[in-house]
Amino acid sequence: MKRFLIFAICLSSFATAEAPRVIAQDLGHDHGADTASHADGGEVPTVAVTQWTDTMELFMEYPEMVAMQSGRFIIHLTILDGFQPVREGKVILVFTAPDGTREVCTADSLLREGIIAPDIGLKEAGAYDFDLTYEGPEVSSTFRIPDFRVHASANAIHAHGDEPGDEITFLKEQQWKIPFATAPAVERVIDGARTLTIPTSAMLVGADEPSIFVQLDGETFEERHPVLGQRDGAYVTVTSGIQPGERVVTQGVTEVFRAADQGAGGSDHGVHEPYVTMSDADLIRYDIAVESTAPGQIQSEIEIPGEIALNDHKTAQIVARVPGMVDKLDLTLGDGVRAGQVVAILISHELADAKVDYLAAMQREELAAASFAREGRLRADQASSEQEFIEARYGHSEAQILARSARQKLVSMGFSEQQIRDLPEEPDSLLTRFEIRAQFAGTIIARNAQRGEVVAQDTAIFEIAD
Repeated sequence: MKRFLIFAICLSSFATAEAPRVIAQDLGHDHGADTASHADGGEVPTVAVTQWTDTMELFMEYPEMVAMQSGRFIIHLTILDGFQPVREGKVILVFTAPDGTREVCTADSLLREGIIAPDIGLKEAGAYDFDLTYEGPEVSSTFRIPDFRVHASANAIHAHGDEPGDEITFLKEQQWKIPFATAPAVERVIDGARTLTIPTSAMLVGADEPSIFVQLDGETFEERHPVLGQRDGAYVTVTSGIQPGERVVTQGVTEVFRAADQGAGGSDHGVHEPYVTMSDADLIRYDIAVESTAPGQIQSEIEIPGEIALNDHKTAQIVARVPGMVDKLDLTLGDGVRAGQVVAILISHELADAKVDYLAAMQREELAAASFAREGRLRADQASSEQEFIEARYGHSEAQILARSARQKLVSMGFSEQQIRDLPEEPDSLLTRFEIRAQFAGTIIARNAQRGEVVAQDTAIFEIAD
């Protein structure tokens, strides 16, 4: 795979801004020469911006801009569904001056998957409204970049005073290669009161004290030890340690923990990864190209004894999770799989029972809630006895408990929040159908079932390794 430089082409067009969430921070570290130097060769501070829409994440680094000088913008674009890098599409950068004049630059070639790196130069100094729009075949999003300014000269740029702390660096290139996701801390109504919650999957399992990893920007995270409260299904309440809207890692928690462990000067777990991590800007700075492996001549050889073994941290068993009959099983040894790919389909009557139990529990909860509300109104009007009101409240509480229990059973079977929400609209023909998916991308190294075979819920259908 060869590397190409991308130059933005300035056009006249129009972009409409959305209102995404944003984290912007000045970085004191050098993320690459092309992001932090101008035409005169002087080093200038780099600005990092992270924003989210409902469908995308933007992580962008660019140098403090000087009029009549160009700077390289390193733009990382991620599709949140599956947390995958964009693989095609274009970005449109619109810079609007206070007098209404605009500069429009379009970049429609990717430096690599997920990365677009146009060179941008603006003639006039001053503050600009900066809108960045991505247009792709699957999703499109517009981001409003705050506090964008072009300086009259390099002397007008003030050095950024942020000192590095205990932040954890986990690059986009690392995030894209594993099942990875983040989610915001949000307020939910639990037992009639609004309280701040995070997904339970954000908690680090096996830690001495509860740990979560909060995203500071696109590639920087911070380990925190929040004070947690009660659990409510797939969520846990938080009384301190995180603010509403801050995002926590919900998939890839272990990998971020390992990155923090290595960054602290070593691992207590005996993990020593045999590679060096380089950012995209570093690859550009040192003119490093990435190419596909191919046959070639080796000038010198050395023979030493060795053993080929699987990496225990990159192997996994794909378990059925529900009892049933294997209905579809097309993959075999040596086949490659993608993260989230359906690798087998089961027909399970136990699954159908669990779905029906959940739907029935939801209906009972709705009826109990309506009855409780009605009794509350009648009681307020002295038209109902206290005993009838207490019985209605008890029935409502009991229905809520049964609904939560039925929902948690589906979660334990591997159902996502979206799948559970979609159950009421699911046709009856799919009640017994259960899709088994790969946890991460890799290669099948073992297959332990055949089509038509009846398997238990703990049967390992496949084993995969990356």
